[in-house]
Amino acid sequence: QVESPLQGSFLFAFFRKNMLLLSATLSFCLISAITGLFIRIAVHGSAVLMFPLALTAQYFGMSNSRMSLNVLARSFPWIGIHVDVLRTGGRRMW
Repeated sequence: QVESPLQGSFLFAFFRKNMLLLSATLSFCLISAITGLFIRIAVHGSAVLMFPLALTAQYFGMSNSRMSLNVLARSFPWIGIHVDVLRTGGRRMW
């Protein structure tokens, strides 16, 4: 018995479209994960830069309420806790 050429091309097209859908979904997930990683690194890296900038501004008398150490400590608690411990203990942060 001879197979119809339309039936074979339908199965091939169906398989190809499913593979395209799967690869598009995997690509989307991979791009989203990498973008999320870069954003997390940027947010956490900004805290490491903001604390020395705030300390320098405070040292030179240019500190304002928008970039005070208290605001930064509340915004980035994972590093702000250590800054508060050093400040209340009278120890230097440099």
